[in-house]
Amino acid sequence: MTNVRRWMRPGGTIVITTVNRRHPFVGAYLGLPAGLRRRLQPLVKATAGDAHPLVGACNDPTAIRAALAGAGFTEIRLTTVGHLARAWGRRWPFFLIGLMGDLLTTAMPSRRSTIVAVARVAEARA
Repeated sequence: MTNVRRWMRPGGTIVITTVNRRHPFVGAYLGLPAGLRRRLQPLVKATAGDAHPLVGACNDPTAIRAALAGAGFTEIRLTTVGHLARAWGRRWPFFLIGLMGDLLTTAMPSRRSTIVAVARVAEARA
């Protein structure tokens, strides 16, 4: 994140979206063996863009905030949204499972399936 911040202009804004490991269904899915997860991806994911193979330890709101702050970003705002039904919506059974997951976490913002982070690079001082 430090390199990304250095590449940006003063006052620039970065928007990041990523899966939230804290969501119970996402956590269970990511806990599957890699081979099984690879075979399930074409069934579960709505598009190939939703099937990114890299999901790291930074995929929770606390870790993302810490990574952005540690890299020098300011005005960090994190939001979580229920996106699982759309991300898993390629086939009806998985869409319904995703919808149940979205409804399950409605009252638990830190566990919603998708994290949206917005942060800024500080303005240059004159």
